[in-house]
Amino acid sequence: MSEEKITSVDLIEFSKLFSDVMNEIEKNSEEYWNSLSKEHHLAAFCAVSRRIYQAEIVDQGTYRHALYGVFGFGLQQVGST
Repeated sequence: MSEEKITSVDLIEFSKLFSDVMNEIEKNSEEYWNSLSKEHHLAAFCAVSRRIYQAEIVDQGTYRHALYGVFGFGLQQVGST
Protein backbone atom coordinates (compact mmCIF):
# COMPACT_ATOMS: atom_id res chain seq x y z
CA MET A 1 0.00 0.00 0.00
CA SER A 2 1.49 3.35 -0.98
CA GLU A 3 0.99 6.53 0.99
CA GLU A 4 0.64 9.80 -0.85
CA LYS A 5 2.43 12.76 0.64
CA ILE A 6 0.45 15.88 1.25
CA THR A 7 2.50 18.83 0.09
CA SER A 8 2.31 22.49 1.01
CA VAL A 9 0.98 23.12 -2.51
CA ASP A 10 -1.89 20.68 -1.78
CA LEU A 11 -2.64 22.48 1.48
CA ILE A 12 -2.61 25.87 -0.22
CA GLU A 13 -4.98 24.59 -2.93
CA PHE A 14 -7.27 23.04 -0.31
CA SER A 15 -7.24 26.25 1.74
CA LYS A 16 -8.18 28.29 -1.35
CA LEU A 17 -10.97 25.86 -2.26
CA PHE A 18 -12.31 25.87 1.31
CA SER A 19 -12.23 29.68 1.39
CA ASP A 20 -14.02 29.90 -1.96
CA VAL A 21 -16.76 27.52 -0.81
CA MET A 22 -17.24 29.34 2.49
CA ASN A 23 -17.44 32.69 0.68
CA GLU A 24 -20.09 31.26 -1.68
CA ILE A 25 -22.12 29.93 1.26
CA GLU A 26 -21.91 33.31 2.99
CA LYS A 27 -22.88 35.14 -0.21
CA ASN A 28 -25.88 32.86 -0.76
CA SER A 29 -27.09 33.17 2.83
CA GLU A 30 -26.76 36.97 2.75
CA GLU A 31 -28.66 37.12 -0.54
CA TYR A 32 -31.39 34.97 1.00
CA TRP A 33 -31.54 37.13 4.14
CA ASN A 34 -31.70 40.31 2.07
CA SER A 35 -34.57 38.86 0.02
CA LEU A 36 -36.74 38.52 3.13
CA SER A 37 -39.23 41.07 4.31
CA LYS A 38 -38.82 42.67 7.75
CA GLU A 39 -41.62 40.42 9.00
CA HIS A 40 -39.74 37.33 7.80
CA HIS A 41 -36.51 38.66 9.36
CA LEU A 42 -38.31 38.88 12.70
CA ALA A 43 -39.90 35.44 12.33
CA ALA A 44 -36.53 33.83 11.49
CA PHE A 45 -34.80 35.63 14.36
CA CYS A 46 -37.48 34.53 16.82
CA ALA A 47 -37.36 30.91 15.64
CA VAL A 48 -33.57 30.74 15.94
CA SER A 49 -33.59 32.51 19.33
CA ARG A 50 -36.17 30.06 20.72
CA ARG A 51 -34.08 27.11 19.58
CA ILE A 52 -30.88 28.53 21.05
CA TYR A 53 -32.71 29.20 24.33
CA GLN A 54 -34.08 25.64 24.34
CA ALA A 55 -30.68 24.08 23.65
CA GLU A 56 -28.61 26.28 25.98
CA ILE A 57 -30.85 27.25 28.89
CA VAL A 58 -33.57 24.62 29.12
CA ASP A 59 -31.66 21.53 27.95
CA GLN A 60 -28.20 22.77 28.99
CA GLY A 61 -26.99 20.84 25.99
CA THR A 62 -23.84 20.81 23.94
CA TYR A 63 -23.26 22.45 20.59
CA ARG A 64 -23.99 19.09 18.96
CA HIS A 65 -27.26 18.80 20.87
CA ALA A 66 -28.27 22.23 19.57
CA LEU A 67 -27.25 21.44 16.01
CA TYR A 68 -28.71 17.94 15.72
CA GLY A 69 -31.30 17.63 18.47
CA VAL A 70 -32.87 21.09 18.55
CA PHE A 71 -32.24 22.54 15.09
CA GLY A 72 -32.65 19.12 13.46
CA PHE A 73 -29.58 19.23 11.25
CA GLY A 74 -27.82 16.03 10.34
CA LEU A 75 -25.86 14.36 7.58
CA GLN A 76 -29.03 13.63 5.61
CA GLN A 77 -29.54 17.41 5.15
CA VAL A 78 -26.12 18.05 3.59
CA GLY A 79 -26.70 19.15 0.03
CA SER A 80 -30.49 18.89 0.39
CA THR A 81 -32.84 21.76 -0.22
